Amino acid sequence: MRKIKFENFVWIDINQNLEDDIEILNGIMNIDESTETFLRSPIHLQRLEEFPKYMAVVLKYPLYDKDKRKNWAIELDIIMKEGIFVTAHSEELFFLNDIFNNLNNHNLNFKSPISLYLHIIENMLHSCLTPLNRIAEKIDFIEEEIFRGKERDMISEISVIKRDVLDFRKILRLHKSTIDSSLKVAPRYFESDLDIDNKQVYDISSINIHIWNITENLKESIEAFDDTNQTLLSYKLNQNIKAMTFFSTTIAPAALFVSLMNMNSVPNILKTQYSFYFVLFSIFLLTYGLYLYFKKKEII
Repeated sequence: MRKIKFENFVWIDINQNLEDDIEILNGIMNIDESTETFLRSPIHLQRLEEFPKYMAVVLKYPLYDKDKRKNWAIELDIIMKEGIFVTAHSEELFFLNDIFNNLNNHNLNFKSPISLYLHIIENMLHSCLTPLNRIAEKIDFIEEEIFRGKERDMISEISVIKRDVLDFRKILRLHKSTIDSSLKVAPRYFESDLDIDNKQVYDISSINIHIWNITENLKESIEAFDDTNQTLLSYKLNQNIKAMTFFSTTIAPAALFVSLMNMNSVPNILKTQYSFYFVLFSIFLLTYGLYLYFKKKEII
């Protein structure tokens, strides 16, 4: 548990996996049973919960696992009431650590829990741009590799990136509505003269929309390159099938001709010293004739 005291409130940061942290929090503000339930067992969707004495907001943050190459939705629970601001999470969140470091260095100060809440949301959304930039760079790499003739190698890479984009969209889809709803109900739990920075609210809304537009653009890009990759693979496969068909079609008549020449009823022309050259020349004419026929019909 970490705790920072401000002039008008205290910020308590707990690890929801630690039983002692939850018990201490329960002793400080007597949290509702349903709040304790989602603190102990993370839920899948963002949401706002209103209680008589406090409000609780459940948000999700995409944390990237380099080993499994997957974004995991890490839950960030925020509880607010007059004089108390609580954050609860099971994994280390770097943007929260940065805020704590700046507070310890006296680089930041907040007048109310709502101002700290807005600052955390803003930093969380800005931190999402880094992994989105990583995905964009990966899509650029896939584009280069596709047109270098490595379509087959990119099949698995495209699948991984499509999953990354889908995870981001799934995690961030409900952020804007949840944050907007929380700011609408906040005045009920704080003093009537609660000062909400409208510019900061607008900035948060803008970055939320910006992130969603980026994910939409990335989704369209990776789907387009997936279609292109599949088209190129199909084209190469068709070319290979065409080449094999042409080869087998031209070789088969020549093989049949040679087999006929090996029968007992051998023509007199094959009993001369030039028989080998005759057979060879006949095979060449037959093969070349088939080639010209296929060429004229635009089969090859």
